Amino acid sequence: MSNRAEEAVNYFTQYPVYEKLFQLFRKKYESLGKVSGTVKIEQFTKEELNHLSGFLKRSVHHLQENPTVSLRLFERRLQETRFQVADLHELLELYFQEPILWKQQLRIDEQELRRQKFEQRKIRYPQLSDWLSLLEAKNEKHRWILKQLDENETILKTLHLAITEKPSDLERISVYAQRIAGDPHAFDGSTVLGRCLIHYLYHLSNQQEGYPTSSEAINALLLTFGVLRDDISNFISIANIQATYNGGIHPVFAAASQQQSVLNVPLREILRLDGCHLSQGKDVFVVENSGVFSAILDDVPTMNLICTHGQIRIAGWKMLDLLALAGCRIHYSGDFDPEGLQMAQRILERYPKQAVLWRMSPTDYTSSLPSVRLNQERLSKLNSIRHVQLIDLAKQIRDKKLAGYQEGLLTHLIKDSKRYSE
Repeated sequence: MSNRAEEAVNYFTQYPVYEKLFQLFRKKYESLGKVSGTVKIEQFTKEELNHLSGFLKRSVHHLQENPTVSLRLFERRLQETRFQVADLHELLELYFQEPILWKQQLRIDEQELRRQKFEQRKIRYPQLSDWLSLLEAKNEKHRWILKQLDENETILKTLHLAITEKPSDLERISVYAQRIAGDPHAFDGSTVLGRCLIHYLYHLSNQQEGYPTSSEAINALLLTFGVLRDDISNFISIANIQATYNGGIHPVFAAASQQQSVLNVPLREILRLDGCHLSQGKDVFVVENSGVFSAILDDVPTMNLICTHGQIRIAGWKMLDLLALAGCRIHYSGDFDPEGLQMAQRILERYPKQAVLWRMSPTDYTSSLPSVRLNQERLSKLNSIRHVQLIDLAKQIRDKKLAGYQEGLLTHLIKDSKRYSE
């Protein structure tokens, strides 16, 4: 800073009115990016106006009648002084002892810094490069992740290690988390790291279905990566289904079929199977409710039967996949409610050549004597029903606004079971 410039700063620092005025000038310059426009001084006191009056060569009365100061006028008066300051912008930077920048230029600079930051992250964590590009696009849905990454870079480091050191076979999530992060709960769904892992895996998988929010959807996604979140309580109930294991007949499945006993098979055991087949025939029947499952077996103990216990979990899908692979025909019977139709549609779409509906026609809906009122939130789920075999049924349920249940068709289901088991 030259002696004259320093003299200028010292001069304006003596009078508090210039601090007040220069703050207004600064805001105006940051807004416009140039020395232009005016600022309002109607809140200035008469004493402050006295100081400005001499410098601006305007009477106090004039300033009171016209309470604005032009930046260009101030700059002209500045250049008439003995101070060696080129312009008002230079004076403001000297006065505040920092660069005074146009806000738009600041945004451009911030964007460039952010771009460089992402490029550095991509180089440092190459396995996360595509995911980071997705986040960089600044989708509103990703804002929470960006905030977490900005606050804690360790998340990226741990996530990158989790991807590069992914399970070679199947690994339980607590063991995996302990191995990667030294904390068995590091990938729990309630943690930031756990949520980021799911987000990464979802976009890596290019799934067509919506973002996983249910426990089953998250479990299925993790399983594609070789991570087991729950392989014991995730189970399915079966009757008269055989299995192969290590190249031979599975003795537990065989004994259960021989004794006409029900097996509750956890995902842990299903994942160890080589394949599945039926004790007799090629038709397997799937019901949603355990009461219906048990009642059918009371009358027809030889029925090839599966119970999903509500929405199909991973254990159920894995078992059905094995049966479909063996060429079995899958008959599905669910409740006459939006959730039951959604599950029926998933089965029809997953096994288009092998799945058929069992007692799920509009006539069967009427026969079930529907009586449970459906609220609008549940009825809106019927908007997702698009399969040709379910459209008429969905319309009928939407019109009646009533749900029907399998228990109302139990006699028909048992009758069908006897016919197929003869």
